Amino acid sequence: MTLIEVRQAHKTYRHHGHDVLAVRGVDLTIEPGETLALVGESGCGKSTLGRLLAGTSRATSGDVLLDGRDLYSQCASDRTARRRVQMVFQHPLQSLNPRFSVESTLREPLRLQRGLSPQARTERLRETMGLVGLDAEYLRRRPTELSGGQQQRVALARALMSDPELIVLDEPTSSLDQSVRRRTVALLRQVQERTGVAYLFITHDLATVPQIAHRVAVMYLGRIVEEATPERLFAQPAHPYTRALIAAAPTMTVGRREWEVIRGETPSASDLPRGCAFRDRCPMAIARCAEEAPLLSEELPGHRVECHRAWETPSSSDRPEVMYS
Repeated sequence: MTLIEVRQAHKTYRHHGHDVLAVRGVDLTIEPGETLALVGESGCGKSTLGRLLAGTSRATSGDVLLDGRDLYSQCASDRTARRRVQMVFQHPLQSLNPRFSVESTLREPLRLQRGLSPQARTERLRETMGLVGLDAEYLRRRPTELSGGQQQRVALARALMSDPELIVLDEPTSSLDQSVRRRTVALLRQVQERTGVAYLFITHDLATVPQIAHRVAVMYLGRIVEEATPERLFAQPAHPYTRALIAAAPTMTVGRREWEVIRGETPSASDLPRGCAFRDRCPMAIARCAEEAPLLSEELPGHRVECHRAWETPSSSDRPEVMYS
C-alpha cells in the first residue's frame, strides 16, 4: 500500500502583491521503506514540497494523502499521525535548542507517547542513540559541544524517537564535509534497513543520490520534470534540464569531462512563460514548446518525463555553449 500520495498539489505564496507559485501540480508517491530523492536547483520548490509531505504546511490546492487521508489535517488533529511523519532540517544546529542537552532533546518527543514507563523511555532513548552511532557519553552534551556530523545524528535520532514511517530529509548532507557526508549517507541506509522507514531525500548533491535513492524526481520551477530510478536517470536522462544538471555535477561520470551551461535566467515564479517553463533556457526548444505545456508522461516503464522532445539526442546546433574544465 502506498504510504504517501501527492495529487496535483499546488502551493502559492503571496509576495509583494504577487502570487508566487512554489509548487505547481505535482504528482508523486512514496512507498513504505523507499527513498525518493528530490533534486533540482536552489529555489525550484524542493523544500516547499518537503514541508507539504512533512505536514508542516498545507497545499493551496490538490491533495497530500497519508494512507489515503489528508496528511495536514491528520497531523494537526491526531498525535499518532504527527509521529508517523518527521523532518530533519538542513542546518541541524539551528533546529536544536541550544539550552537542551542531547538527552533532553531526545526525551522531548517521548512526551507525545503515552503509556510508556520511565524504564521503557530510557530503553528507547539508549536504543535510538545506538542506532545513530552515538555513545551514552553524548547525552549530557549540548548542541554547540558537538561536531556537524554529531549534530546531524542527534537531529536524526530526535526524528526516530517517534518511530516514524516517513522522514523528510532537507539537504541533510549539505553542511558536512565529504568524509562525514559519506558516513551520514551510510548511516541513513543502515537505519532504513533496520527500521523500514521511508525517506524523502532532498538534495542538490547528485553524487549522493545513487548511494541512497530507490527513485529520483527532478524538479524545475515547482514541477516534477523527470522521474526514474537512479540507474536509468543517470544512464539515460531524457529531459534537457536533467542532462544539464548531470553534466554540471563535477563528481558524476557523464562520458566527457565538460560543463554544459544552460543559457538564460530562471523565470520568475510569479510570472511564468506560456507553454514549457524551461523553453527559454532549453537548447532543444521548438515552436510547440512556446504554445503547449508538456505533460509528465511515462514513456518507458517507471520513467516519467515532461518534455515534448524527450528521448531525442541534441544535435550539434542544439547544444549550448560548452566550457572545458
